[in-house]
Amino acid sequence: MSVALKIDGRDIDFQQWKFPGGEVGVLMPRCPIVGVSYEITWNYSGDHEMMTVAQMVDVIRRSDRPANSKIRLCLPYMPYARQDRVCTPGESHALKVFTNWMNSLKFDMVEVVDPHSYVTEALVDNLHTVPQEAVFGDFLRCRGAVYDVLIAPDAGAAKKTQACASVHYAMTSVMPQIRVANKVRKEGRVVVSLDVGGIDDICDGGATFISLAECFNGHHPVEPECLDLFVTHGIFSNESNLKMMSRVYSGIYTHNLMNQEASNYVNI
Repeated sequence: MSVALKIDGRDIDFQQWKFPGGEVGVLMPRCPIVGVSYEITWNYSGDHEMMTVAQMVDVIRRSDRPANSKIRLCLPYMPYARQDRVCTPGESHALKVFTNWMNSLKFDMVEVVDPHSYVTEALVDNLHTVPQEAVFGDFLRCRGAVYDVLIAPDAGAAKKTQACASVHYAMTSVMPQIRVANKVRKEGRVVVSLDVGGIDDICDGGATFISLAECFNGHHPVEPECLDLFVTHGIFSNESNLKMMSRVYSGIYTHNLMNQEASNYVNI
């Protein structure tokens, strides 16, 4: 289930369904929903879940909850963070549209993990951001890994990669990105050491990371003993690219796997 509720740390079961007309229905237990801490976890997989979240908040607010109770939203992946501005006349500011809706629910806290755009921080009320260096640190501790070099696939990822390197004592290198005929190509040489980790916040189709790995194939006199890829949010929408990535990377890792069909190739 993409949306879950905890009250004072206890999992609460509820029913949800879809009416023939397309509307969403939500029904909470008949017993009083009373607590001090209400936590809604939303593992986003589509806009159809917005009404589930909104109706859940409405049920909580209509309950006999204490005046000092808090409603928290845990939203690991921030939808529309890649549409954080209007680039072409006729486009909408999709991130602002989404955050306006979310702010209307008046959460006491919204927790987001490594949002793609820093614009998110200016648009979401009561936001708490878990930075990339924190989730990457958890990954390192769980795996017992140490990288000599962290690679940012492009300039947009450089700032976050540098923060990860500063915390975890690694060197960094940024691969310049060039787009030609809607294809992604990397140019440049990198400092190659024993263990290299590519790092970014999102992997969608995967072409960027295939191109990143190709920088080490035949373009440098030394190949790393280990070339891993870590992304905070794994969409992995292109299966053929994912299969190719599994061949060119020693390991593919993600904090938030959003496509369960990719689980054969990706470690969580």
